[in-house]
Amino acid sequence: MIFNKQKKSKVKYIINPDAFSKTKTTDTLSLGIFKNIETHSVDVGCPAISSGANRVFTVNAPITFKLELYFKQNVFSNQYNFDTNHYPDTELMHNFIDSSLTMNVERGLIIQAQHISPYSFITDDKDLEVMTVPPVMNSTNMKYIGGAFKPYGWIRNINSSWHIIDNKKTGVLYFDETKPYLTFVFNKPIDLEYTEMTPAMYNYYQQNKRIVHYTEKMSNLYPTILSRRPNKLL
Repeated sequence: MIFNKQKKSKVKYIINPDAFSKTKTTDTLSLGIFKNIETHSVDVGCPAISSGANRVFTVNAPITFKLELYFKQNVFSNQYNFDTNHYPDTELMHNFIDSSLTMNVERGLIIQAQHISPYSFITDDKDLEVMTVPPVMNSTNMKYIGGAFKPYGWIRNINSSWHIIDNKKTGVLYFDETKPYLTFVFNKPIDLEYTEMTPAMYNYYQQNKRIVHYTEKMSNLYPTILSRRPNKLL
């Protein structure tokens, strides 16, 4: 068989403000600024294109802003700006942008810059894998960092992650609320819907919450974590 004929897997996504670590942001953040995840499928009658249907999804950035990353006097710095004619220049807006940006600097190099997102996928399909690929967005001196995992066992937010190509030059990212900042590719077609987090989802999320900050060997912990997962979350 040369085309993917797998049945759709049921998947739901949540928008979890807990992804943003600053309490003052989590407590005051309006989830209405976050766009819905949309399918990227187009049906033109081609079997090859049809086999990719319901496997590629995108979500637009919550707001439009320009982010610059650079070193100044051997100290890593970043700055952003947004159109104050379009967005209010408020403390809450600045708190949100600040809390949504994380930088990993090691040995004087910008290893990773992330725009945090609150999106997490939930499924009861153990074999389903989701991968992020470079979104169609403007950038200068930046390269997208993709990743993949199976959401059955890990309720985690997925971020827009980037690597600066030349640390001697400024890296620039242009986030646009009319364009995707995340593109998701699944290993099989899915039926995707938005949902509020149920108590069962929340309890299992607590097992996964920020787990990467507590261990370098997640595989050692996951047999225990998975033993606490209900058979069904959907």
